[in-house]
Amino acid sequence: MNNNNSIPDGGGSGVFFGGDEGTNNTSIIRNRFGGHVNADVNTQGVLGGGDPAEALTIASNTSADSATFLVLVNANDPKVISNQITKNPALDPGSAMLIDTKTDDAQVLSNIITGGQGTGIRVAALFGPDASTDLRVSKNIIQSRTNGVLIEELDSGRFSSNVIQESTANGIQVDATVDPVTPLLFSGNVAQDSGTWDARDETTDGGTAGTANIWQGNVCPQDSPNGICV
Repeated sequence: MNNNNSIPDGGGSGVFFGGDEGTNNTSIIRNRFGGHVNADVNTQGVLGGGDPAEALTIASNTSADSATFLVLVNANDPKVISNQITKNPALDPGSAMLIDTKTDDAQVLSNIITGGQGTGIRVAALFGPDASTDLRVSKNIIQSRTNGVLIEELDSGRFSSNVIQESTANGIQVDATVDPVTPLLFSGNVAQDSGTWDARDETTDGGTAGTANIWQGNVCPQDSPNGICV
């Protein structure tokens, strides 16, 4: 779907792809979404790990006041690029984007997420036991969310050149449940003016400042443990 389709105030989900087969070769481009109580775009491969969704592009869409813009589950190589998401802080919480179970080689690039309760970009494994791999999150701007980026489960990934401002809780939060196969790389991110921590990594291992991950050249004045940012 493309060319400025308008899907306002629909309730439920704007677009849902899933079921017995993964969704393949689909582009969702230049649509205007708003007011959905579930997700604007909910696309998934077969739950349980079979038949992933492949060759998805979700780009240049706008979303206003929906609970969640995007849910990705069991997808290979999806591209999420240049979407603009806004939400009134008085509305119920919900993540702007949820990258979930067994989503591999996803690229989340140059999106703008502004306002609202809930996380900007949440990486988890709510729909199955398998963490996602090779996630790239880069050049996104996230302002005035509860958490900017929240990572609960992820085996490998890179987070670079993101700007996260005025989170009411944490700018970047890595939970202790994260046990990466390859250390996650955080480089060149700026997180500031957060209510609690600008960056917090609760993992432990032989990485930066005793975490399981690599932190390089990040600017986040309130960091935990001390030393993951400058």
